[in-house]
Amino acid sequence: MGALAGVEKVEVDFKAKVASVTMKTGSLTKEDAEKALKSKGFGLSSFAKK
Repeated sequence: MGALAGVEKVEVDFKAKVASVTMKTGSLTKEDAEKALKSKGFGLSSFAKK
């Protein structure tokens, strides 16, 4: 996730397969983040833009 443009912070709970992602304003959409995480077997628990 950190390699995607606009990602400022990622917190991952590997046991629960959930990640929290903080994005820069106007960057990646929530849907794009969910798609990227889902392709790796994770869900998205929170989504915050600065």
